[in-house]
Amino acid sequence: MKAPGHLWIVGLLALLWNAVFIYEFVMINTRNLNYLAGLPAEQRAYLDAIPDWVRIFWALYVFGALAGALLLLMRSRFAGLAFAFSFLGMVVNLFYGLFLSPHSILEIGGGVALVFTISMILVTLFFWAYSRHMVRIGVLS
Repeated sequence: MKAPGHLWIVGLLALLWNAVFIYEFVMINTRNLNYLAGLPAEQRAYLDAIPDWVRIFWALYVFGALAGALLLLMRSRFAGLAFAFSFLGMVVNLFYGLFLSPHSILEIGGGVALVFTISMILVTLFFWAYSRHMVRIGVLS
């Protein structure tokens, strides 16, 4: 089946959306001083205190989403699976940030953090659902 035009649009948007999170992940986890200098002290303290097991799920989130975007563009049926792993990583990461961290991400970021968190969840679920739909109609194989 020929790929519909919206597949390429959604795939490129997924790639761009997730490239931002990859950039952030790399800058924070390599301790890039120029990047970190632009963050408020509370946010830097929060990021420094993240345990390694949460960083693993954070990596699963961002790199799973990157894989999902690339697999979507390659028209692979495994795009949905990659987005599902990404969602799992995001949920664990958010659970830590909301409930296990000494300071909730909502305390640090306020209303902006809440809107951004909801956006991340909805966008990731959209990419997962879109990929699953493309498999069901035979576009991804």
